[in-house]
Amino acid sequence: MIRKIFFLGLFCILVLKFTEASIACRMYGVISDDLPDDLLQDHLINEPNSLYYLVQSTNIDGWGISYCPDYGDLAEIERGADTAFNDHTYYLIVEQINTSEPKITIAHIRNCSSGCCDHGHYTIADPHPFYRYKNEKWWTFAHNGGVSKTRLYGLIGDDYLYANGPFGSGIWTCSTDNPYADVVVDSELYFLLILKQIEDNGWNEVNGIVEAIRELRDAGETGALNFIMSDGFTLWAFRRGHTLDYLYDSDPLNGYSAVASQYPSSTRGDWIAVTDYKLIILTGDAEPVSIDVLNYTTPTPTPSTTPTQTPSITPTPTPLVTPTPSVSPAPSVTPTATPSTIPTVSPPPTISPSPTPEYLVLESGDYNGDGTSDIAIFRPETGLWAVRGVTRAYFGSTFDLPVSGDYDGNGTTEVGVFRRSSGLWGIKNVTRIYFGSFSDIAVPGDYDGDGCCEAGIFRESSGLWAIRNLTRTYFGTIDDRPVPGDYDGDGNKDIGLFRGSSGLWALKNISRIYFGSSSDKIVPGDYDGGGTWKAGVFRPSSGRWAIRGLTRMYFGSVSDQPVPADYDGNSTDDVGVFREDLGLWAVKGITRIYYGTLGDLPVTR
Repeated sequence: MIRKIFFLGLFCILVLKFTEASIACRMYGVISDDLPDDLLQDHLINEPNSLYYLVQSTNIDGWGISYCPDYGDLAEIERGADTAFNDHTYYLIVEQINTSEPKITIAHIRNCSSGCCDHGHYTIADPHPFYRYKNEKWWTFAHNGGVSKTRLYGLIGDDYLYANGPFGSGIWTCSTDNPYADVVVDSELYFLLILKQIEDNGWNEVNGIVEAIRELRDAGETGALNFIMSDGFTLWAFRRGHTLDYLYDSDPLNGYSAVASQYPSSTRGDWIAVTDYKLIILTGDAEPVSIDVLNYTTPTPTPSTTPTQTPSITPTPTPLVTPTPSVSPAPSVTPTATPSTIPTVSPPPTISPSPTPEYLVLESGDYNGDGTSDIAIFRPETGLWAVRGVTRAYFGSTFDLPVSGDYDGNGTTEVGVFRRSSGLWGIKNVTRIYFGSFSDIAVPGDYDGDGCCEAGIFRESSGLWAIRNLTRTYFGTIDDRPVPGDYDGDGNKDIGLFRGSSGLWALKNISRIYFGSSSDKIVPGDYDGGGTWKAGVFRPSSGRWAIRGLTRMYFGSVSDQPVPADYDGNSTDDVGVFREDLGLWAVKGITRIYYGTLGDLPVTR
C-alpha cells in the first residue's frame, strides 16, 4: 500500500511539473557591455532548449524581442504572431541583433489563455515585452505566469490606471481606451503595478519591486509572478512560481549575465536555479545580486545610476514661406470625419509621435485599377482616406503613416497604414501583419517583381533594410533618405538612398551618382515612359524640377509638396504639386483642382 501511495505521489509530481512546463510562456534576458560573438544566436536559436525550439509544443501564440543597442537607448521591439519556429522573421531578427550585439535583450514566446488572446490561430502578435517611457527611461517587461486581474486592478487604483492606461503594446487587437476591457492582458497590469510602486518609492527600483510583490502576496495572489524587466541600464528578474535560472560569465572582455525560464543548453552547466521569492539584479559589468524579497529590509538602490539619454527625433524641415502663391485660392474639399475603423492607439503619454518622413514612400496610387493615378489624401486626425471620384473610407489614426500599394496583386491600390508604436501594417480588406518598430521608416514596394507590394522598413540607426519574407540587408546610415524605385527597368523595386549632405544617390548594385542638395525634395520616377526610374529633385526655393539626364523646368513654389504620378494613364510620371494651405493639386499640362485641406497628406504615386 505504501509503495502504491509512493508511486501515485511521484506520478502526481511529474504531472504537475509537466503541466507547469507546458502551459507557461517562456522568456530570456541578457545584459553585457560586450556580448560574446554568436551568444544570442546560440541562446535564442541554436541550443536545444532555446525559445526557437521550445515553441513547437505549446508556446505557439507569437513571439517578441526587445533590445537596446546601447545603455539608455530607445528599446527597439520586434514581434510576430506565428511561432518563433515557423516565423522566418524571428530567425532574421535574431541574426540581426546577434551581429549588432546590443547591450540588453529581452525575448518572450507566448502561450496565452486570457486577455488579448486567440490561442493557436497565429493572428495576434505577442504583446510581450511591454514597454513604457517613465522617469526619462525606457522600461521593458516580460512575464511568465498568470495574475488575477481583479486583484491587480484593486492594487493599482483608478487614479494611476487611468493616467497610465494599458494599451496592449499598441497592437491593434489588444488596444483599448477602456482599462477594464477584456482584451487587457494581466501581464501589462502587473507591469503597471510594479512601475507604480517604483514611482511611489522615489524611483528606487528594488524597493518598488519588493513592495509590489509583497502587496500581491498579502492580497492572497497565488498565480505565477516570474518576470524580467529593464530600464535600459539594468535587468531585474524575479521568481515566484515557474522555474527561473541565471548565468554569469565573468570573462573580462566578453562577460555577460543571462536569465531564462529554461536554460537553453541541454544540461544545466553553470546555470544557477533561482528559488521562489528571489529577485536577481543583473548588470553588464558585475556579478548578479540576489535579494530575498520576503526578508528584504535594507533600502538598497539599484547598481545603475547612469543618466538616461533621451531619444531625439529629427523634425521634418519646415519650408520658408516667402513667395506669393501663383494660383488664386478656391474652396478646399473638406470631407466630414467619422470614427476610424482602426481604433486609435495612444502611445505612453510622454512619448512624442515621430514626424512624417519628408519623402513618403508609396508603392502605387491607382485606387480603382484603371491604369491612372488618382488624386487622394489621408487625414491623420480622423483616419479619413478620400480618393477623388473613387471612394471615402476611414482607416487609421493620428500616429499612423500611409503605406498604400497593391498588396494582393489585383492591379488596384489598397488603402494601408503603418503604426510604428506596434509595428502594425494594416491593409484594408487584405491583411494585418506586424513588421518593424517605432524608429523605422516604411518602404513598401514590389521588390521581387511578382506584382504584389511587400511590407518593408528602413532603419536609419543601423542602415537596415528589411523586406518581409524576402531579404534583409544593410545599406545607408543616419540622415539618409530611402528612395526605392525601379532604377534598372527590370520590373523590381531596387533599394536606394539619397544623402542630402553630399547629393549622393546610392542605388544598391546599380549606381552611385551625385544629383541635388540637402535643400531639395526628392522626386525619383519614370518621367519618359521607358520603364526605368531616374533621380529627380524639386527645389522649393525656386520651384525647379530637375530630372537627371532628361529635363529641367519650373513648376510650383516654396510651400508646395511635389506629387509626381501618372495622372493621365500613359505610363509616364507627370510633374505635379499639392499646395496644402489651399488644397490645390496642380499637375503640369493636365489639371488644376482643389481637393483636401491643411494637415492632409497626399497619397498618390
